[in-house]
Amino acid sequence: MCGAICDTCHGDPDTCHDMPSPAEPIVDASIDLLLTECPLRYVTSDVWHVIELVEMMEKGALPIAGGVLDQAQGFITAARIILQEKAYWKRKLKVIG
Repeated sequence: MCGAICDTCHGDPDTCHDMPSPAEPIVDASIDLLLTECPLRYVTSDVWHVIELVEMMEKGALPIAGGVLDQAQGFITAARIILQEKAYWKRKLKVIG
């Protein structure tokens, strides 16, 4: 699956080693997924920014000074979704750590 094969492309088609296409899509029937282009192209810069903030949160640095109750509800919701997705894909791809 894209990303598990090459985690350095960041959506750049010039560096992709396994670009999906209509002839060779990424298919995951368990979640009704069919991708015919790089999945990273669907991730906008604002989403990357929130992902980076969640990674910083995991290391103990919250985006707004204070505690969890001081964080915006939108960030808390986004963090919960990102962490759930991260856990799902770690299990699915059998990533240790």
